[in-house]
Amino acid sequence: MKLNEQKYTLDNSDSLIRRFLLISFVGVLLSYVGYQFDPKFIHSYLVCYLFFTTLTLGGLFFVLAHHIFGADWSVSIRRFGENLMVILPLMLFLSIPIVLNFDHLYEWTDPLTKEVGKDHSLKLDSNDHDLEVDLPNKDSHKHIAAHDADHDHHGKLEDSHKADHNGHHHSSNFWEYHPTMTSKSSYLNKDFFFARMIFYFVVWFLLISRLYRLSLNQESKEDKIKMRRTSALGVALFAITGSFFAFDAIMSLDPTWYSTMFGVYIFAGSFLAAIAFILLVSLYLRSKGIFVDEVNNKHYMNLGKIAFSFTVFWAYIGGFQYYIIWYGNIPEEINWFLQRWEGPWKYISYALIFGHFVIPFIVLIFYRLKRNKAVLTVLGTLILGMHWLDMYWLVMPNYFRVEGKDVLSLLSWTDFSLILAMGGLFMAIYWRLFKTVPIAAINDEDYNQSISNEES
Repeated sequence: MKLNEQKYTLDNSDSLIRRFLLISFVGVLLSYVGYQFDPKFIHSYLVCYLFFTTLTLGGLFFVLAHHIFGADWSVSIRRFGENLMVILPLMLFLSIPIVLNFDHLYEWTDPLTKEVGKDHSLKLDSNDHDLEVDLPNKDSHKHIAAHDADHDHHGKLEDSHKADHNGHHHSSNFWEYHPTMTSKSSYLNKDFFFARMIFYFVVWFLLISRLYRLSLNQESKEDKIKMRRTSALGVALFAITGSFFAFDAIMSLDPTWYSTMFGVYIFAGSFLAAIAFILLVSLYLRSKGIFVDEVNNKHYMNLGKIAFSFTVFWAYIGGFQYYIIWYGNIPEEINWFLQRWEGPWKYISYALIFGHFVIPFIVLIFYRLKRNKAVLTVLGTLILGMHWLDMYWLVMPNYFRVEGKDVLSLLSWTDFSLILAMGGLFMAIYWRLFKTVPIAAINDEDYNQSISNEES
């Protein structure tokens, strides 16, 4: 692999692309075997799919932030993020297996019968009537209501415990076991779910295509102003669509649990993973003698600062999400964390605490380590690995909860074969893009300032 000095594209990268395609082919073959024999295959597929989808979304936000803040230091590495975000259409194609196995992933796809909603309404009316007749005064009303609430609290804990160990909530129909959630059925239905997903991807495609086209054809300051204006609107659209994508694709796997902080949690991890990816791409090119001067210590230092900031931000959001739910101690909320703090899941939780926060925090807090290429390579790899583990921690417990199976083993070879299959194709396309488009935005007026060692 070498840099074409005239076109600023990568030449002789065919061997690298073929290598990734071969890895993908082997991964597909192994994954097909896993599809035949591994009962949790589709959940493993969803984990891998979410990992690469959130990675591309992190790349999109990197580009949006670059234009919004008018940063000049990141001009020379902007194309690394742009080529990352432009792979997002691939993820729409890779969602086909999820659509075909949708009912197996999301338990709320059970049909909602009219009898369920009618019975719930009758129970509410009956309870209201009983309270009106039996309660003689306001004080006794408070006493009995408090007693009923306490009884209901322990009853829900007992029911949730039984559901964890006996499978699909004593009933084959989700809505029959959760009649109080029928009011959410207008949101949790397949047609509306797919309509929202189409809307999210359309918004992302429009943003990506406009920013990418303007970047490739950039010739004047007006183009830069257009990209900034697009990014101003894009950040708002990204915040809405990204949050609701997290709610729909991940949080609704357990529809009885919710957190208003969940969208921000996924965003923090996605952007951090994208920063690690861009960092590793820069270091790989440097190892090949490409872009050694154009991406210098200034860039590695700034990428390290951003990684440090979002390491803390991710831990802050995740920690406070846990603390607020723990303090509230509401059965519908605490069971989600209890599932991830029992048995082998406890070790995954510890791995995330130390691998996703403690170790990167301790390393990146030091000035010199943020400039050490070997340390940054290890740390970037660790952050990407922890982001995948985070997706696994969010998705896989739902399989064991719904199926009612004991957790005998967590990771399987299918999880890794899917990484090879999807990751090989992902990386082959990524490096193929650099054969056709310049590796950097060389027409940007701030490019010379970007490649200098001076901070602007």
